Amino acid sequence: MLLKMVSYRRFRPIVLVFAALIGLMFSCAPDRGKPAVTKLPDETERKIRDGIRTMFPGAVTFEQYTDSLLFFLYAVHRIKPETILLGQSTCVDDVLNTKSPFNEHMVKGPFNFGGLGGLPFTGLTGLSAYAHHVPDSGAALLLVGPHIGYSEESGWGMLHREGQHEVTTCCGALVAALGKLEKGTLKVQDPREPDYQEQTLEQLALKHKGEILDSKVPLVTFTKLVNGEVQKIMSNLPRHEVHFRYVITIVGVIINTDFGYPDYIWVDKMSIYDLETEQYLKIMEK
Repeated sequence: MLLKMVSYRRFRPIVLVFAALIGLMFSCAPDRGKPAVTKLPDETERKIRDGIRTMFPGAVTFEQYTDSLLFFLYAVHRIKPETILLGQSTCVDDVLNTKSPFNEHMVKGPFNFGGLGGLPFTGLTGLSAYAHHVPDSGAALLLVGPHIGYSEESGWGMLHREGQHEVTTCCGALVAALGKLEKGTLKVQDPREPDYQEQTLEQLALKHKGEILDSKVPLVTFTKLVNGEVQKIMSNLPRHEVHFRYVITIVGVIINTDFGYPDYIWVDKMSIYDLETEQYLKIMEK
C-alpha cells in the first residue's frame, strides 16, 4: 500500500499533465455525435407545454417519457434496451422517426405496423412478422396511436418542419379527412384503392360526425377517436406462441411541435405483460 502511495505521488505531476492534454484534445475535436440542441427560452417552453396540456392533460416530453420508461424497465424488471424491439402502429409521417427519442438508445427497430393516422393496416401479417423479429427472451414494445401537430404560431394541426419556411399540416391525413367532413362532402362507402387508407379515416370521421364537429377543437377530438380505434384494432389481433418474454404496450397520442422544440406524448394506457407467468406486471390507464 505504501509503495502504491509513493509511486502515485512521484508520478502525479506527469499524470496531471497527460490528463490535461487529453482533455484539451477532446475539447478541440469536432463533435461527430448528435447535433447540439439549443436550449429554448423558458417562457417559450412554458407556452408550448401549457398549450399542449390544455387539450392533453398530463402530457410530457417524449424524451422524458422514453428515458423514464427505459430506466423503469431495467431497474424494476431487468429488461435491457438492447433486448427490446420497438413496434410502431403510428402514422407514416417522417417526423415521427426523425425526432424519435428511441433513436438515442439501443432499442432495436422500429418495425412499422401503421399507415395513415396510425391505423395498423399491416394487420395480422405485420404483427406476426414483427413477433418473429423480437430478440430471444426479450421484449416487444408496442407504441400505438396517432399524432397531431402543435405550432406555436398556428396552433393545432400545423407544424414547422426542418428545412421549410412555411408551416404544413400534421397529421395531414386527419386534417384532410376533417376538412371533407366539415364541408359535408363525405358519404358512406366501402374504402377502396387507390386511396384505401385515407378513405378508412374518412369513414371513421363520418361515423363520429356529431361528436367531432360539436367539440371545441374538432381535430383534437378526431385524433383521440383514432387513438381509441387503433387501440381496439390492436387488442383484437390474435396472438401466437412467441419466443420472447414481455409485451409492453403504450397507447396514446404523440404531439409533434415545430422544429427545434421537443415533442410530447400523452399516454392513455400502458401495460407490461409477462408471457412466462401469464400475468400483467403493470397497467396504467387514464
